[in-house]
Amino acid sequence: MKKFFFFAAALMVSAAAMATAEVYTPSQTDYPTEAEVKAETATRTAVDAGVVFYTGTAFDVKNAFATTYQRVGLNANAYTTLTMNGSNIVVPDQWGIQGNDNPKDAGGGNPALTNVAPSQGAVYQIDVKQDGVIYVFHKASSNKHYTVFELFKGEATSMWYDFAMITCPGTDSVNQKKVPSLAGILCKDVITDSLITYNPVVDENGYVVEGGIVFPEIPMLREDVPTYGKIADSLDVQKNGAYAHNGLGVIAFPVIANTSYYVNACGSKMSLAAIAFETEAVTVKVSDGTNEIELYSSVHTAVENVEAVKVNKVIENGMLIIEKNGVRYNALGQKL
Repeated sequence: MKKFFFFAAALMVSAAAMATAEVYTPSQTDYPTEAEVKAETATRTAVDAGVVFYTGTAFDVKNAFATTYQRVGLNANAYTTLTMNGSNIVVPDQWGIQGNDNPKDAGGGNPALTNVAPSQGAVYQIDVKQDGVIYVFHKASSNKHYTVFELFKGEATSMWYDFAMITCPGTDSVNQKKVPSLAGILCKDVITDSLITYNPVVDENGYVVEGGIVFPEIPMLREDVPTYGKIADSLDVQKNGAYAHNGLGVIAFPVIANTSYYVNACGSKMSLAAIAFETEAVTVKVSDGTNEIELYSSVHTAVENVEAVKVNKVIENGMLIIEKNGVRYNALGQKL
């Protein structure tokens, strides 16, 4: 297993040179739309295992396993524009692509629950050529499992990642059929209620522990006891989710040259908007055309001599924390 933590610590203290993004955006025309498939005027495009979607300088993207693809809309709420480091990644009415088969491991289980890498279904394989950070932009769901598996020397290991999404600004909507008592108290504040961040529970090396991945909304509902009470620990919430909203999101994780990674949604299929590579952590924002919200923040702190700096690592609430000179960072170098 490659211990990505050691690279993450080095990334955190990298020089503050300007990062240069490389971005893969799926074809806007090569696949039928979801509406065309439903109307039976077109069939999904079959894509074999190993087919290359994109070849670049810093990374390649492949279809990991045979499945069929369609185009899907990425708009889920008013926040339809997403920028990375000031450059547009997702614009209103942009299409994404979505496979047709749910990812499963060799035993037919959910990889997020079994900690075993998928061997079938709609999975994106990212072959990385340079050290840096990968950003996977997609129409996210607050009640779906997401996994990132590191492939190295014949092993596939579920690893740490940062997740952030915007859910339902400007509305009070909630899935009342599942948890009626939450109706009317969600989505009132665009920051506190509508911005969800999440990290899976990991061990000291940054690899996911058994049972370490839950729906991103679950930690939020559990932690805000004054608002949500103990209902967040109810069986209904744990099984079905209560928030149950979609919106533009990002999954970010540090990567090492000459290593491959699987990225996918479990129990569902990921609606992929774009994949990007940066040499360091950068800022991601979403906009409704008038208001702009920071979805994912970055820190640019240069350290002249990495070897002379004492770096400690701890796990807090399942999240890998790096402590350097009294300052705390997550594994992507973001100051906490």
